[in-house]
Amino acid sequence: MQTKLKRTKEIDPKLHTLVLLDDTEAVDTYCQDEREARYVRQKIEAKQDIVLVNQYERMLLFVAPPEGKEGFALKEAYRRKGFAAAGIVKKEKIDRLQVTAPEAEAVLDFCEGFLLSLYAFSKYKTKKEEDKQVSLRTLTAVHPDLKGKAIKELEAVVEGTFFARDLVNEPAISLNAEKLSKAFKKKGKELNFKVEVFDKSKIKAMKMGGLLSVNAGSQDPPTFNILEYKPEKAINKKPFVLVGKGVTYDTGGLSIKPSTSMDTMKSDM
Repeated sequence: MQTKLKRTKEIDPKLHTLVLLDDTEAVDTYCQDEREARYVRQKIEAKQDIVLVNQYERMLLFVAPPEGKEGFALKEAYRRKGFAAAGIVKKEKIDRLQVTAPEAEAVLDFCEGFLLSLYAFSKYKTKKEEDKQVSLRTLTAVHPDLKGKAIKELEAVVEGTFFARDLVNEPAISLNAEKLSKAFKKKGKELNFKVEVFDKSKIKAMKMGGLLSVNAGSQDPPTFNILEYKPEKAINKKPFVLVGKGVTYDTGGLSIKPSTSMDTMKSDM
């Protein structure tokens, strides 16, 4: 992730600022005069989702509040607003941006959507093309109640999502089952979690017939991966266990799926 996520308790008056509104009263705090504030209010009342104000020394972005949303739907609404705002930030070539809102949770949800929208699979692109992807170098979450732990957790979520997307976007020729297992082992060493890999002989010994039958259509051998993380001060008495499949999508076997489903099958990884 090229963009650095930071946190602070107070707004920097000299920095480009994005304000998540819960009502239009907050507009007066950031605008230079009543004329500017009236312009923002008119745009918000006209259902414009994001209003951009160029104050020359800094940019202001006012984001209209989600209407009729609560719970998970509200969190997703803020993520989507983050995605929309990222497009404007790229267009305006803003390099540093601070985000604030009345609620700390809204700031985090918005930043999550914003950062996830910056993803690009640039491994096979030239350096020149890669540099064009992101102009923003620093994204600062501003709220007095924001904790460093929440920022670190959000960074981990974004980095983990980027890692998963990179694996999905790798072509099958460069990421078969064995190479996927190597990627897990490398990440395990980096983040200090245990990775155990069963090779084909071990899978046969464990009588995993379902996995072997699916793999029969491929010239590459299968693997079975166990990723295990044990924190030092775990608060849960029983482990959380997630079971999934790692489809590397080679050309073995016959497909009985409709052609439209084949386009997204690789995302089953």
